[in-house]
Amino acid sequence: MILSTFGAARGLKGKLHFVLNPHPTLIPAIEAGFVESVYCFGSEVGMERYVSERADVFPVGADGNLRSNRALAQAAGQYACDLFVGATLQIDAQGNSSTATKGRIAGFGGAPNMGADARGRRHSSPAWLHAGHQAGDSTRGRKLVLQMVETRQPDGMPSFVERLDAIDLATAAGFELPPVMIYGDDVTHVIHRTGCRKSPAVPVSQGT
Repeated sequence: MILSTFGAARGLKGKLHFVLNPHPTLIPAIEAGFVESVYCFGSEVGMERYVSERADVFPVGADGNLRSNRALAQAAGQYACDLFVGATLQIDAQGNSSTATKGRIAGFGGAPNMGADARGRRHSSPAWLHAGHQAGDSTRGRKLVLQMVETRQPDGMPSFVERLDAIDLATAAGFELPPVMIYGDDVTHVIHRTGCRKSPAVPVSQGT
């Protein structure tokens, strides 16, 4: 939906490269001609036939099956992507986010790497350089890291909290660090029900 409006206005049609599993929600963007290629961590159940029919977009072998590689997808996501878009369950006042909440731990796969602004990146692109300049750094670029969150979770609990549940989980489980998914100093934008705001970009605090 965003690509057909905002994306079209920005001239992105036919220029997008995704590092993402073949989710069904990608199909409208692919069929509308916005997506040049998709490199995948793995497959998704039910997408086999569509993937095999779109070898022009997905890496498909001679047997018609998807060729995926989790390690290479992680590397591409961390060092080559200009934008990471992810959903989360909790965000604190410093912009740190986590999907580890009381009674639930979900979605802690590739996001911590994909959503990190890799300091050692040497693959430049106009978007990456422009984001760095806007952040006030003329010596390097910056990845845009966008977090989406519902204002309240389905059980009514607020998603914006003073203290992440991940901190208590770390204490209870004996972790050296709380399972923060994306750190606030890497987040550039947060989208929630009332709009979009820029992250305060302050490191995580384990204090009360």
